[in-house]
Amino acid sequence: MTLNDELFAALAGAAGGRPIVLVGRLPRSALKPMEHLERIGAGPFMLLTLRHGRRAVPPGTTRHVLRPGAAHPDFVIEVADLERRLRAPDDALRAALDGFDPCGEAIVIGPNHLDCAGLLGRPRLGGRRSIDLLLEDKTTIDALWAALDLPHLPSQVVPTTPTALDAASRGLDRGHGVVWAGDNTSAVEGGAIATRWVGDDATRDHAIALLRPRCRTARVMPYQVGLPMSMHAWCLARGVAVLSPMEMVVLRNRHTGAFRFAGCATTWTPPAAAVAQMRDFTNRVARHLQGERGYRGALSIDGVLGPDGFVPTELNARFPAGLSRLAHTMDGMPLALADAIIRQGGLADLSPARLQAVLRAQLARAPIAWLHSATPRAPSMSHGIGLIWGPQGFRRAGPGEPASNTLDWEAGQVGGALRLRVLAPPRGVTGAALLMGAIRAAGPALAAQFGSWEPAQTPA
Repeated sequence: MTLNDELFAALAGAAGGRPIVLVGRLPRSALKPMEHLERIGAGPFMLLTLRHGRRAVPPGTTRHVLRPGAAHPDFVIEVADLERRLRAPDDALRAALDGFDPCGEAIVIGPNHLDCAGLLGRPRLGGRRSIDLLLEDKTTIDALWAALDLPHLPSQVVPTTPTALDAASRGLDRGHGVVWAGDNTSAVEGGAIATRWVGDDATRDHAIALLRPRCRTARVMPYQVGLPMSMHAWCLARGVAVLSPMEMVVLRNRHTGAFRFAGCATTWTPPAAAVAQMRDFTNRVARHLQGERGYRGALSIDGVLGPDGFVPTELNARFPAGLSRLAHTMDGMPLALADAIIRQGGLADLSPARLQAVLRAQLARAPIAWLHSATPRAPSMSHGIGLIWGPQGFRRAGPGEPASNTLDWEAGQVGGALRLRVLAPPRGVTGAALLMGAIRAAGPALAAQFGSWEPAQTPA
């Protein structure tokens, strides 16, 4: 039995023949799980989302939208809003769910970052425990690195008052500014929204205006020069599986200090010694969580690979975006749904060594270049810009010239949305360089919207 067969068999045992309520902020998060669930005979399906979104929904799907209208530009606020509505369902949601599933037999399935244990008596497949949420607080995670005697940057957690933040920053700045990361007072922070680079008065003022209303405290640490990287692992009943490094494509705004997550890539491979160090670091953390804290499921450790090696910045105790992109290269392997099953005690016999070998081999075989970004303004109409990769990087394809790469630009939930489709991702180039090179090659109209943005690995 292949690994794919083993995962689908476990999924059939957990959800086969059951009605499914797919929950998410937007419909796009539910479409791939729906394909996997249809394969094992689950259904019918109800799609329960906060917003309508722009993706077409398969015919026959029951729809219920909690909050029609324009999306909020802050992803964290949107997720928190969805969680509140699921914890206190209104009459309209109760009626819609009872109409879809009158016997209460459905299973609730949603993105792993969503804090939802179930809905009106219907259980969730693989919900999150309180330990999972606590691990994601950027103001407390440094205690874990220290307890395991792992290398990490000095930091200080202080109240989000200008006086306290300024004092901590003066003591920690190594010449490239500092990074402020807010706690989880308002919501479980993610997507780098409540994390800011502070290097001058303007970025300081922007950061204070963002953090004071939403966070009681913030972690202050030196800005680390290097390439943002992520290491993924799985904590299983029989041990841990540690994968290979993946670049986090992160942009930084020079004027506001904001960071923007713009995808992930494996087109650039760190030196062998750095890979070994990052795997050892991740293995030690994963074994501690698996053995001492009973953690089960996927996780990622994000950090920066700089001149002195890898230093961590946060831990994501959930199924991360990088693994979703890896699954796309594996003929639809249901990694996210398998992770949900693992979290509730299933797949107890899954071999960590086997999972590790299969996924590492796939990462080595097929480079990933999942590159995207928001734009302040949407285009007047959706279109694709043909690009050609050559020795000097990307250039725009001429009239009638076949293009092997496309930069799609369309209206998003807020402003515009870019997506770079690279047919054969080139090796030896960072994902950030690919994305910014494509934007420059597309022409001045698009490049002007990124005038203050740059790859985060370079200091000001």
